Amino acid sequence: MRCLGRTGTAVVLAALLVGGCNAPKRPKGEDPFGHTQSGHDRGLPRVKGSGTIVAIDEVRRTIIIRHAGIPRLNIPAGETLFPYRDDLPGGTAAGDNVSFEIELKTGRPEVIGLGSPIAG
Repeated sequence: MRCLGRTGTAVVLAALLVGGCNAPKRPKGEDPFGHTQSGHDRGLPRVKGSGTIVAIDEVRRTIIIRHAGIPRLNIPAGETLFPYRDDLPGGTAAGDNVSFEIELKTGRPEVIGLGSPIAG
């Protein structure tokens, strides 16, 4: 293998920098992989669903929800323990049918929104 030396390395680095400046501009809100996103969602996958609350642990800020499969996040149907971010709506209890929104954060799904109990 041949060493480029300082001058050769500088030329290669300069070429990479200049090439990067001439790269095509992406539309606003599109990441390098072509996924669109709004500033609000910070590019993290968000999914809405509905299910039945099985249990709530307010100390650990976790909730178990029985739900249908969530294919977009590879979560099968069943009961899943989710951490939750915001306070739950008042009066929320085990047995309530609720709508929810989850976000994939640091590789783990987290409930970021929980709707009021759904009649039924």
